Amino acid sequence: LLEIISAGLTYSLGMALAVSLAAAVFGVLVGYASAVGRPSVRRLFELLTSVVFIFPGILIAILVMAVVGQSQLGLMATLALTGWPSYARIARGESLRVLGLPYAEGARALGMGPVRLFRSVILPSILPFVLVQFILGTSGVVVSESTLGFLGLGGSEYSWGSMLAMGKSVLLEAPHVCVALSLAMAGLIIGLNLMGDGLRDHLDPKTRHAGRP
Repeated sequence: LLEIISAGLTYSLGMALAVSLAAAVFGVLVGYASAVGRPSVRRLFELLTSVVFIFPGILIAILVMAVVGQSQLGLMATLALTGWPSYARIARGESLRVLGLPYAEGARALGMGPVRLFRSVILPSILPFVLVQFILGTSGVVVSESTLGFLGLGGSEYSWGSMLAMGKSVLLEAPHVCVALSLAMAGLIIGLNLMGDGLRDHLDPKTRHAGRP
């Protein structure tokens, strides 16, 4: 049983981290382009972000996986493409805020290009917010991947969702298998959410200094 849980943890957490990383990189780049690009580019990226954001990601993933079939790479690409809008909105909002600060305006006045401006000025400012979203987003990816695996649309039999689906057949004979898998998955999701909330409270100056006179 421990081997099953550890195999599921390695697969689900590893996939979730890879998907969240890809979504974060793409979302941050889109969000920054939405903040500093030409008006036509801004409108295009804002529209794209809104269109993807309004549809539930899990429904899009179910539709895509039902069409393309079971594939680990396809599953990762689908979850990444449905998860980047939250990063894009964070990056866009923080980029606009930072670009309005005096030191950012001074850097642009000195001729600093968009790439160097992003690397030297924008990225250090938005990185804490992106990190919090990365941790919370990883928890969401674990849930989505497990849901797809339980529905038979996962990319591997090592998914916790696939294991729970298989455990239904022995639920009466060995209920501890499903219970242990459910508790392990719930512990991971709750732990990631608590970590993200704690990190957000630590990085938020308003929350951090709320109790000080």
